[in-house]
Amino acid sequence: MYYSVIGLLAVLTLLIVNQDILLSPEASYNKPAWKVYRRFLFAVLIYYITDIMWGIIESKKLSKVLFVDTSIYFVAMAAGIALWAEYTVAYLNEKNAFGYFLFYAGRIFAVVITALVFINIFIPVLFTIDKDCVYHELPIRNISLICQIILLLTISVYCLSSMIVSDVDRAKRARFRILASFGIIMAICLFVQLWFPYLPVYSIAYMLGTCMLHTFVAYDEREDTRREQEETKKIAELRDRFLSLLNNLPGMTFTKDAETGVYLACNQAFAEYANKKNPEGVVGLTDAEIFDAETAAHFVADDKTALSLSKPYIFFEDVADAAGNKRQIQTTKLKYTDTAGRLCVLGIGQDVTDMVRIQHEQAMTQEAYEKAVSSGLMYTNIAQTLARDYLDLYYVNTDTEEFIQYRKDEKSGVFSEVRRGWHFFSDCKLELAEEVYAADRDSFLAAMKRKTLMKALELKDTFLMTYRQIGESEPFYVNMKISRMEDKHYIIMGIMNVDTDMRENMVMYELSSPINTIIELGTTALKNNDLDSETRECLEKIGENASSMLSIINER
Repeated sequence: MYYSVIGLLAVLTLLIVNQDILLSPEASYNKPAWKVYRRFLFAVLIYYITDIMWGIIESKKLSKVLFVDTSIYFVAMAAGIALWAEYTVAYLNEKNAFGYFLFYAGRIFAVVITALVFINIFIPVLFTIDKDCVYHELPIRNISLICQIILLLTISVYCLSSMIVSDVDRAKRARFRILASFGIIMAICLFVQLWFPYLPVYSIAYMLGTCMLHTFVAYDEREDTRREQEETKKIAELRDRFLSLLNNLPGMTFTKDAETGVYLACNQAFAEYANKKNPEGVVGLTDAEIFDAETAAHFVADDKTALSLSKPYIFFEDVADAAGNKRQIQTTKLKYTDTAGRLCVLGIGQDVTDMVRIQHEQAMTQEAYEKAVSSGLMYTNIAQTLARDYLDLYYVNTDTEEFIQYRKDEKSGVFSEVRRGWHFFSDCKLELAEEVYAADRDSFLAAMKRKTLMKALELKDTFLMTYRQIGESEPFYVNMKISRMEDKHYIIMGIMNVDTDMRENMVMYELSSPINTIIELGTTALKNNDLDSETRECLEKIGENASSMLSIINER
């Protein structure tokens, strides 16, 4: 009966230690590996029950009942080995050939043992129970136990090799070692069981191993799951707060991934503008997937401009609403980095159509307004023509440092307002300096000091400076022209690409320099009165040809 007492203690230990996995696995162990482990524990439980019953039946000398119990004992043992192999492969989560081999090896072993148990009913191949209720093991029984030992050791080696090869943290490596130790302990105890079949060594090994697994692996996994659930809950709460913030911001709001252009969130107003029923219809799409090609390209260009600036990018544009009516929108775009380290773009669009209309109505009568519009169009055409060669123009109030930036569209060549801002001689100057070639940056910053520039404009109403800007492949030359307007509180700064002219002039200079040297040397040589007539004639022709070449270069 002492044999059954060990098994009873093992059952109680299993139920007490693993009650969370057996009774409520969905709460903390809702993962494929732990679902397999739960089935493994039930197989161990069945093995314990057969082991307990074996001691009781053997003491009562019920040979036929003992035969049935022993048969179930072998099947439960084989099922435990198969489920242990399946659990180990699932826990390590390494989809490789050796893992599949262990998975199917365990199942094949369980099927073979079950078949041998069935055959043993008719032909003794594993064990026999005589009339005196004495258990006799047969050679195939020993072979099957040796195969189990080999399989358990192989699983342990697989755990250790995965620990060495895989890039896992310290806690995970400790869990891998526990898995390997379980297999080694089971193999050692099974080896002892091989020689002493009447000792409950295998039950003791199961009891020790399952306690180790729950203490050092299952408990840690449950804590990891709890932390993951808490983090997921916090992320969901933050997402809800963020969406609530977007929905309560005035106008249309959205945010997108700067690298991929995928929308991460938006409010209902933007969803309606994008012809979607709700924000969920926008999330996960790009501009190209929502809008026509021209509109999408325009939005992408605005994003690039916002990403290149250190301050919010504010601009005005005419946008058609859901009904097709033209509305004037003030758009603000700025870059930010989210908690995951991802660079994003936040956009806020406010409808200022009515505000602009009211300002115009208050400022002038209808007749004056029409005249102003007519004059404005005329001056706009003149300004567009004069500014045709410029890349960027800045209209600056030198008293308040308020500025308006105009930029030329690459396709149409038309200048349009792109943003308004403050602090031209501080923030905007530094933004411009970021585009200046490193070797010219100090000169640029020195020239753009407010006092220096205003003093230069007092002497002469125009200030010119040539420097290099950073290009895609190499620096290129630009000419900066700053002019004071009739109202001396305002200046206009234009930046023009002169790279081609500068490089041509440099080439012409490089050509003219050696030709001048030739002419000077020829003139000096002709002053020598001892030259023969033939040499003098050659020198005169060289001088004439060099002068002709120099004239051609100077004309260019």
